[in-house]
Amino acid sequence: MVRLRRSVRRTALVGVLATAAVLLPSVQVGAAVPGPKIVGAAATAVTVAGAPSSITATLTYASTCSVSASPAALVGNGALPCSGSLSRAVWFPYNSTNQKITYAVTVEVKGSGGTKLVTKNVKVSPGAGGGPRHIVAGGWTNGGRSCAVDSGTGLRCWGMLNPTTAVANLTGVVQVDAGYSYGNYADLCALKSAGTVMCMGDNTHGQLGDGTWNPSGTPVAVTGLSGVTSISVGPAHACGVLGSGGVRCWGSDAWGELGDGSTYPWSAGGRNAPVTVQGITDAVAVAAGDGFTCALHSGGAVSCWGMGIHGELGDGLDANNSWNNMSLSPKAVASVSGAVAIAAGHREACAILRSGPVLCWGENADHDPNKSGGVDPSPYEVPGVAAAVAVSIGYSHACMAQGNGTVQCRGDNSVGQQGRTINEGPGPVVGLTDAVDIDAGDNHTCARRATGAYVCWGDQRFGQLGNSVYTGFAAHPVSVLGM
Repeated sequence: MVRLRRSVRRTALVGVLATAAVLLPSVQVGAAVPGPKIVGAAATAVTVAGAPSSITATLTYASTCSVSASPAALVGNGALPCSGSLSRAVWFPYNSTNQKITYAVTVEVKGSGGTKLVTKNVKVSPGAGGGPRHIVAGGWTNGGRSCAVDSGTGLRCWGMLNPTTAVANLTGVVQVDAGYSYGNYADLCALKSAGTVMCMGDNTHGQLGDGTWNPSGTPVAVTGLSGVTSISVGPAHACGVLGSGGVRCWGSDAWGELGDGSTYPWSAGGRNAPVTVQGITDAVAVAAGDGFTCALHSGGAVSCWGMGIHGELGDGLDANNSWNNMSLSPKAVASVSGAVAIAAGHREACAILRSGPVLCWGENADHDPNKSGGVDPSPYEVPGVAAAVAVSIGYSHACMAQGNGTVQCRGDNSVGQQGRTINEGPGPVVGLTDAVDIDAGDNHTCARRATGAYVCWGDQRFGQLGNSVYTGFAAHPVSVLGM
């Protein structure tokens, strides 16, 4: 079949600041000579919930010490004199499961008195980790619409030649995601605190899930859907994870991306009400891509279904341009275990491992700006990223937030979508050191800072950066007005 050029879908399950103080047991390093020590509480597991977490190390030996923490995805590294204290924020991905997730955090102290490793188990409770995704960068027609949850749990959007404006009659929002913009409509869905989902925008393929084919400029309820814990919106379909571990999807099913064992011709519309994905009972997250979908399982495995032409399924099959490659039900992604977050985009998907590396598969999965096309049908470790807590995939670029608050972007940078000088190679976004949430759109990227403020960078011709500028681009982050 002929495939229309549809731009980005960039779902990202965010890594966020965790909670509660992480106190380590007292440790004396070295027998004959006094050495550094870490002072804290008893070595009991900490349940994370509430406020930013930190590790406090009180070092008493009067010489230079080296302090590091592992995995780097969880705790920022640093060095300081042995007299004084060191605090580092601890980051964990949002826990959308119904069980606690345990992380082992290790602090290493080195000094002339010796070396000591101290390990602390930290348990992240269900619903802890700071919260699910609160920002989305749109795409396609007129640059798409970007949205963010405001301080009152309402939704405010900007772009498509419009300034930041509140979405009427929508409150209690805990997560937002968006698909493509069609004509005057920007497809987006919002998860409410009650576990229901509201969507608005184009409905040609049933992507509003309300049982009709009518577009809507105001939010409408997805029919028959409750108990939802997280959502993801693709170019023309959307999915929700249930508290029971099941997944339900609606919208376009041209490639089997709804996962119910069937397809529905693109020209004939799609499914205008949710259907159940086959064989998944332990999902904790879902990521809707362009013609395919992936799910993160409670044990850290990942499965995908739908289009596999460009290696999107991660099944190791080199099916480049083989139009027959699809799966109507979930298939395990090869060699992925211990994943804590997933993302799906245009022809590729990624997973963050608990230890911090990012694995991606699909077309140009390493986001090499000098490589045109190319398929990686098996997971590929993205170079230069070892401490990720969130990943988001745009049309031709991707960004990864790291545990120290910085953001690394790779891929196309022709309009500053990497947050760096135009056409400069991969590297950190300039001036951003406290990011807690990111989303990559067509040709721009947005982030939420630890202060609660929002910033965007890249193409701004249609106001998609939220700074009331409608020409050119911004290669470095600018503040979103009206948030």
